[in-house]
Amino acid sequence: MVDIHCHILPGLDDGAADLETSLEMCRVAADDGIEAIVCAMHANDQYAFDPELVERAIDEVQQKTGGTPRLYPGCDFHLSYENVQSALNEPRRHTVNHGSYLLVEFADLSIPPNIAQVFFQFCSRGMVPVVTHPERNAWLQSSRAEIIDWVQAGSLVQITAGSLLGDFGRRAARFCRWLLERQLVHFVATDAHNATTRPPRLKKAYELVAREYGPLLADRIFRENPTYAVENRLFDGEPQIEQAPPGFWQRIAARFR
Repeated sequence: MVDIHCHILPGLDDGAADLETSLEMCRVAADDGIEAIVCAMHANDQYAFDPELVERAIDEVQQKTGGTPRLYPGCDFHLSYENVQSALNEPRRHTVNHGSYLLVEFADLSIPPNIAQVFFQFCSRGMVPVVTHPERNAWLQSSRAEIIDWVQAGSLVQITAGSLLGDFGRRAARFCRWLLERQLVHFVATDAHNATTRPPRLKKAYELVAREYGPLLADRIFRENPTYAVENRLFDGEPQIEQAPPGFWQRIAARFR
């Protein structure tokens, strides 16, 4: 499996506090069957995102682990005015492995009123917005139709494995199932911050999806799609998600032409 959202680098944000925690998180992830991780450092008013610092931290951790699991740079991108302008000026600065997929995180209780316009601007600059853990956003829990509109316009959705398993409460778990039942989930990630209370584990969530929604979908959202994201490739072939909105895959393809 591939985890596209994990705060595993030491001392950069509210994730791993030190190198030993990072190494333990790598061990937990590898034991759980995770072969690659996107190191999504926060970019907000508390943490200044520095891609060079991320790369150096990745090198430090990989030297200790022997490259297992593989680590890729990324960013947990918050939608401040400054961040949006930075991304529009440098479209590969904040993206997953400096490709086209941008992990976008909202505040817990609100959504920017001009979000559709911002997403359109990102797409026009060759970035594919990936809305991270919408199931944990109180506003979206009551305004779910917004997500359908975003996906129809070309955005993607990532839910958290722990949310699906109930670790973030019943409302988040029910929202995950609502999204899965409507084929609106493209990635499942850990959003791990440590090796104990929020560890990098996906296996139980994968087994739940395979059991209740089918192994094809489980493979798609835990393995295939995140692999394409870190390799900056389109989702390959016809999606197993049967009810993807009309023209969705064609719109995604157009972003890469």
